[in-house]
Amino acid sequence: MDGKKTELERRDVLRLSNEESNKISRECISLSLIYLLKSKDLSKITITELVTRAGVSRATFYRNYSSKEDVLAEIENEIFSRIDNFNSEMFETDRYEWCLSVFREFEKNAEIIKLLLSTCMNFFAAGFFTNPIAQTARDKPDHYRLSAIKGAVLAVALEWIAAGMRETPEELAALCSKLKF
Repeated sequence: MDGKKTELERRDVLRLSNEESNKISRECISLSLIYLLKSKDLSKITITELVTRAGVSRATFYRNYSSKEDVLAEIENEIFSRIDNFNSEMFETDRYEWCLSVFREFEKNAEIIKLLLSTCMNFFAAGFFTNPIAQTARDKPDHYRLSAIKGAVLAVALEWIAAGMRETPEELAALCSKLKF
């Protein structure tokens, strides 16, 4: 070889386990889809274009996903899984801190969320209601009330992002933590 290494060789990807290699491939596919969504509609993005941008084969894509929508769903699930990690007991005991954590996470992911909202609004809500807080809430007699509060926080977060995020996460957490149903 002429002394030049490929990106995969530089990263020692060739020595990774299948699990680690698949994780990197999935990340490359997700990042590539986000990049492509900045300039065109989802319906205009081809799998060929996506895998070329990601630097993976079509077989790798189809080993991990069945469609571009599956990639979007995984991106959404990753965002909501980080929100899921916020203590569900905090939702009940310190609603301000829970709301603040949620708004900060939305703030960190605002660019991706805007892309998801502009591409496919229906993707961005299901994950918020299938997380452990929602599961815990279903075991309680007032789970509909808790779902209503979560729905209100989600609606505020999405409107905040769509409106340009003029308020701080602290301001919105103060507003939403006072919601009573």
